[in-house]
Amino acid sequence: MPSKGRKKKTKKAILMKDPDKFVEIYQNAADDAKRVEVFMRAVSLTGTDVSKNNDDPFGNGDQSKIMLDLPHFSSYNWFEQLNKFKYTSFTANLSSIPLLRSCKSGDSDALEKRVKKTEIGSKERTRLLEGRTNLYRCSALLLMAQAKNGMGNGNTVNIVRVLLQYGARPDARDICGNNVLHYLAKNVDSSDSILIADDCINAARCSRYFGMKVMVNGTTQNTINSQVGTLQGYVHDQKCAETGRFAVVMDNDNRILSLKPGNIFVMKSNRKVGACIYDQSRKLFNEPNRLGEICIQDSLMNFSTKRGNNFALHMMDVHNIDLSGPQFVGETAHQTIAASIATHPDETFRTKIEDYLAWKDHEATRFCVNCGEINVEYRCVRCQKVCYCSESCHIAHFSVHKKQCISGSEDEVVIQEFPFEASLVERCWFEEIFWLKVTSEKSNLIFKDRNASIRLPVDKKVFSSYRYLLKEASRGGTHVKATFRKYPKPKIIVFPKTKHKRAW
Repeated sequence: MPSKGRKKKTKKAILMKDPDKFVEIYQNAADDAKRVEVFMRAVSLTGTDVSKNNDDPFGNGDQSKIMLDLPHFSSYNWFEQLNKFKYTSFTANLSSIPLLRSCKSGDSDALEKRVKKTEIGSKERTRLLEGRTNLYRCSALLLMAQAKNGMGNGNTVNIVRVLLQYGARPDARDICGNNVLHYLAKNVDSSDSILIADDCINAARCSRYFGMKVMVNGTTQNTINSQVGTLQGYVHDQKCAETGRFAVVMDNDNRILSLKPGNIFVMKSNRKVGACIYDQSRKLFNEPNRLGEICIQDSLMNFSTKRGNNFALHMMDVHNIDLSGPQFVGETAHQTIAASIATHPDETFRTKIEDYLAWKDHEATRFCVNCGEINVEYRCVRCQKVCYCSESCHIAHFSVHKKQCISGSEDEVVIQEFPFEASLVERCWFEEIFWLKVTSEKSNLIFKDRNASIRLPVDKKVFSSYRYLLKEASRGGTHVKATFRKYPKPKIIVFPKTKHKRAW
């Protein structure tokens, strides 16, 4: 008995003092059962509640922050070792699972047939799509995001879209707390990764309601308004790229409708319409793993390729990813990236990242817009951007700011990207809010300012989800708020929901 105790203590001590030994111990285990035992013991050392994982075989399990204060052991270093090791090992033996076999082969038809055999919203479908049948607790969607290991057989995007359509959760996490974007970020220069990421970001804003009863309302088809159905999943739609569509299986006739999220509502217990299911504030790209790392950090610090990472640039340019969140090792993502990017071999890429970091520094600066005092505490409650040192400064500046204030959750649409000419912006500052008149002209909307220094034709399809705006534009015109945004790429942005008729 004492010798067995010493043996266990020795193994534990090796894992704690030398995390690199983990891979060797794991690989040299006598059989799969021993391998699982070693893995689970090592995972427990990071503060992971393994029993909670075992009790949640179809969910994310323990997603707490990892412990960093264990004696003679850096959980962070070991967890990083685990995080990297799994990318080369966890796709083994997938052929034994029918659903994953279809995913790996890229056979989207076979995958769809298999999922359709289960009932929407049933435990059987949840088990099929979200089952964590491997040590790293990866669902089918997370496995597909690791396409560089041969998953998908060149058809990865379609396989992912089938999974999302039938209710796969885009916010699923593995044992390290990584979501699908953490996996996609490692596929350097992959256009597929960007397509999948945009779909998952849209889907995550409603995914908490997948498999639940919802109500349809506000559509142009009166026959389906106030009808009840079950939210099946996310549907990719190029014409509605800013939000995507969502599949709802109607209770009365089992029809599957592809609806915009603004027309789908939570059903209350009294069968009345509740809140809209679409959560604009949900930003999957800003959600960290159990180490506090956001999705683009590994890819920005990976210099295995001399080229820049298009995925990271896309997250910054299109989604304005936040870098200010604290990691669990003391530094922010901003600080970690700034320290590593300085030596990146691609000068053009390095400059773009440094410009973005500089813009984020500017955004974080808190100064009173009325008197100029720095390091002030108060922000505008609505926009959370403009700061004041006191209530008196807020009152004094209100007549100016009320014309510029836009809620952070306000819908926005990019209508133009180009190098700005001085004559075009001479009357406006970057980030200043101004009004544009919107009129209709054949297949385009025309955006122009009061002085006619801006006149931009935009395809109506870009605003297909804003019918009220299209209707007002065709009736002689209306007005919307707009702004110039300089970073990370110069662009003009309009806010469709600010529609308001003005005198000019």
